[in-house]
Amino acid sequence: MGWQDIVAIAAVLGAVGYLASLVWKGVSGERKGCGSACGKCSASEPVEVVSIGPAKASPPG
Repeated sequence: MGWQDIVAIAAVLGAVGYLASLVWKGVSGERKGCGSACGKCSASEPVEVVSIGPAKASPPG
């Protein structure tokens, strides 16, 4: 087994470990950061929602 095999195996094990940690955090219910509804985000004003549609016709004249 050469050094390239060792590097490839290490990369695969790292990826598997990362995915396992994501699954574990999802299953255990551990939430950090935005989207956790903790109320600590710095959202000061609600974002204005603008809908895009056809232009309203003006009366002739």
